[in-house]
Amino acid sequence: YLTGYVKNEAAVAKAKDIQIKIEFLSKTDAVIGSKDLMIYEVLGPGQSVEFREAVEVPEKVESYKWTVLSAKSAV
Repeated sequence: YLTGYVKNEAAVAKAKDIQIKIEFLSKTDAVIGSKDLMIYEVLGPGQSVEFREAVEVPEKVESYKWTVLSAKSAV
């Protein structure tokens, strides 16, 4: 499993449906695989949520990085 936290850093706006891209890296920092995840939560200003996802990790992975690709505004 891959676990992590996402935090809404906005002062006023709520965020929902957060899309994350995880990239698996070799020892030379080459991307050798990736996975997109969706977090179906509503986060108020300053709130965070933990995510946990079963992910198949490619062979020879030395590290990974993840990026928030998008989030929708919640009312």
